[in-house]
Amino acid sequence: MAPDGNQEMRHFMIQEASSEEKIIPSAPFIPPPYTDYLRANYERRSSIVNQEIISDGTVPPAYRPRERPSGRRRSLSAEDPASFWQRVYKTESIDSEEAKKLFVKFAKKKLFYGTKPAKTGTTDQIHPSVALTIELFTLVERRQKRVVHEAIESDLEAKKIADNNDSRPDSMWDVQIELPKFYPDFEITRRIVYPGTKKIVGCDECEGITRLQCIHCSGAGHKDCWNCNAEGIVSGTRQEARHINGNNGMGSVQVQANICCMICGGRGTETCTMCGGDGHVRCDKCDQRGQVKQFEEIVIDWSTIKDYEMIGDAPVPVKWVYARRSKKVLDLDFRSSNELCSPKNFPDDVNFVMKGLAKKMKSKAKAEKLKIHRQKFEVRKTPLHTVHYIYKKKPNCYVISGYDKKVFTSYYPGDRLKCSIM
Repeated sequence: MAPDGNQEMRHFMIQEASSEEKIIPSAPFIPPPYTDYLRANYERRSSIVNQEIISDGTVPPAYRPRERPSGRRRSLSAEDPASFWQRVYKTESIDSEEAKKLFVKFAKKKLFYGTKPAKTGTTDQIHPSVALTIELFTLVERRQKRVVHEAIESDLEAKKIADNNDSRPDSMWDVQIELPKFYPDFEITRRIVYPGTKKIVGCDECEGITRLQCIHCSGAGHKDCWNCNAEGIVSGTRQEARHINGNNGMGSVQVQANICCMICGGRGTETCTMCGGDGHVRCDKCDQRGQVKQFEEIVIDWSTIKDYEMIGDAPVPVKWVYARRSKKVLDLDFRSSNELCSPKNFPDDVNFVMKGLAKKMKSKAKAEKLKIHRQKFEVRKTPLHTVHYIYKKKPNCYVISGYDKKVFTSYYPGDRLKCSIM
């Protein structure tokens, strides 16, 4: 019978454990033969690489780092600017059959459009083009200052405020704070204490007397009874024994009468439940101390302002093209507004749009008292195909926009479905 492999390994581990020199309690146990194999394999591979490097002076192909294909690069600095922009403005063309299928699909989705013009129209020519959407993302900051009063939590806090000698910055913009690490899609608000503005003042709510007049009873401690309207009696009925007739004797009769109010007990007033009859309530703003801590608070709002313009020559609205699926071709990030400038080796129309967006954002920030921290230009490519077709001897056109291939037309020929009410 062949010996079990687990038993042999267990016997091997017991023999190794008998030698105290080979026991390493802190490290995992690895059999020596496997370690020798890894060491020998590593030395063999290293010697082969060194020999080939020494022989011809180059790294062998198996160990040469993989290079990224030039067709997938999007960095302008790593590619010739002329070839980069030629590749950006290049677009794939579509044939007339595909264009007609998309146009028929567009007409079917419209409620009152017939599909006859789309099916029978003759395609004249297809003009491919590219629309470049240049969008500017700007991270801006707005700061406001306000005075805040809060209750003093303990005597120790009051002592710290009294002994505080922090210097106050000249401007609230001198207070440093960590910025968001991205361009947020929503507004981020944060409140911080203006350094050197904490002090102890008298409570402006109770004026130092630690109590406030009860607003429910106006300080009287009692209110008019709502049931009897402060009269103490209410109209009701009561049972009386009377002689109804001589034959039957006494009888019970309900009689209208004024009875005592059961709510106030005939007093006409009831004790105020808010102050318990005292007429005053405790001041919660100062917590019955008569003093509060006053400091200035800086309210900081971070938001991202987006603005864009489009370069293209197709009869289609800008908002329609902006909503289509596009492809990002360039991303330029600037950490400060001083670094923002139009990059070199850009086409003239792209430089002109970038300068206009930056100038517009700078004037807006100055008018609204905003501080610009970071800006980013994003250039996206949207393919456009302007299809000219003839229907009933009249020329018309429609545009296929974006990588999702949506159709837009400002005019659709006749043959619309007519709805009549019987």
